[in-house]
Amino acid sequence: LSSFSWLDFVFLDSADGLEHGLTEFRLAASAGAKLIVLDDYSTKAAWAVREAKQMNWEYTPVERYSVLRRPK
Repeated sequence: LSSFSWLDFVFLDSADGLEHGLTEFRLAASAGAKLIVLDDYSTKAAWAVREAKQMNWEYTPVERYSVLRRPK
């Protein structure tokens, strides 16, 4: 992913694990994604959401998903 800079939207739903979810978020964010949706807050997204908030990303929970928007 790091070789791409044109990403607007990324949906992350892969292997379980908080650390894996955080790694995927970091890769998508570093690739320039503007909107990232993560599946399963309690099993994959919690650490990523915490880091995104520290980076001033906007966080919106939508049912079982975590919607993250890059700050403008």
